[in-house]
Amino acid sequence: MTALPPTISQIGYPGAGDIDDCWCVATIWAAVGADPDAERPTVPEFRAAAHNPDRPGPTGGDLDDVIRGASQTWPYLTLERHDTADWETFARRIAEGWYGSLAVLSSALPARLQYGFRGAHQVGVAIHNGWRVMNPLARDGSTPGWIEEHELRTAARAVDRGRILAALFEPWKEVVALPIYVQRDRPGTLTVRAGATVTGYRPIAAGWQPVKTWEPKPAASTARFDAHLSRLSGTTRPASLLRVISGYFDGLYVSTAEVDETFDPPSVTFTLGSPVTVTR
Repeated sequence: MTALPPTISQIGYPGAGDIDDCWCVATIWAAVGADPDAERPTVPEFRAAAHNPDRPGPTGGDLDDVIRGASQTWPYLTLERHDTADWETFARRIAEGWYGSLAVLSSALPARLQYGFRGAHQVGVAIHNGWRVMNPLARDGSTPGWIEEHELRTAARAVDRGRILAALFEPWKEVVALPIYVQRDRPGTLTVRAGATVTGYRPIAAGWQPVKTWEPKPAASTARFDAHLSRLSGTTRPASLLRVISGYFDGLYVSTAEVDETFDPPSVTFTLGSPVTVTR
């Protein structure tokens, strides 16, 4: 079982304003639960992806907004929309290890989980040694609170005539690099040129899944890599990639066509009376 992500509080979260940003933050937490390396957009960025910018006065989001924003922000994650009165299917997914962004009526939650708010609200949901609720109004970094399943079901059914409104994220499963590629352990430094757009990839069964995009910057930027992948056969793109181990693309791969790479010089060891050993 992976570690339960700590609370992401909307109080102080980048770009968060008033109470109506809960649907953004709860959904970001659920995505991070599914993939600890998932991008954490600011509230304005997530709202832009959901086509629901903040405006004066209450500007909440509905399930359509949640799904739209999530699918645009984390296209590689498996996302399910739940919009029925069927609690059992929702509960089964959570029991299978999925993470949920769930609409609730806060006043129907146990008092200890309301945090002074009693209106329509969005929370993160998971099972981790029992049912857990991540309330975006809780203290940042705190442990999501325990809740009985029937208590959460009551709060969820109080929102829309018994319907359960939720976005569900399947935990990300790491996939090994494709067999048509060969990987060589060769460390070095990559440079993203000023004004360049670069994509970070993860390997999946069907090819390379774009995960993050580096938007053009006025100055160059560098990062470290520890391996080089090159395609042996087929037409899958990119043909040549670097495995990044620092910075924005840490843990991902970038195409050598989009960056400049400089490999570290090989280390040479001399042993008196023995052949020279060269290691890369």
